[in-house]
Amino acid sequence: MWQPETNTFHMSFGEMTIILDDVASIIGIPVTGRTISYNDRMTNEEAQSLLVDALGVEPIEARDELIQVRGQSVRLEWLRERFGGMSDDDGEEMVDCAVRTYLLYLLGCTLFTNKSGTRVPIIFLTHLVDLDNVRSYAWDAAALAYLYKQLRLRPVT
Repeated sequence: MWQPETNTFHMSFGEMTIILDDVASIIGIPVTGRTISYNDRMTNEEAQSLLVDALGVEPIEARDELIQVRGQSVRLEWLRERFGGMSDDDGEEMVDCAVRTYLLYLLGCTLFTNKSGTRVPIIFLTHLVDLDNVRSYAWDAAALAYLYKQLRLRPVT
């Protein structure tokens, strides 16, 4: 059973916890880097603008997706449908948009998955806008913090 006070699992054979080294070993990404921090509250207009600027979608399409999910996330299915057919022939700007989409998709499926398993918060796009800086962030530390936060939100048995 998960014990949020100590960030440990209590098992029949003893206690165990997940530490940063475990995350780095499992995921295989660097432990060090810039801190990932964000204000998880943005206006709907800011969220729509971020989708338009970072993913190159039309404003109406971004608005419709935000309305459909009733929040500031996007459906992983929408990302697959919208960007699944991209190729190198689509131009450098659209390829960059597809790369951001792919990274956002990976974040939603792996590091920052939630109980729905179908959406990813678009706030993570703020760290994907400049593709040259993506590798400079400590994604594994953020993943561990996110895991701890998710475990605190609901009991694990």
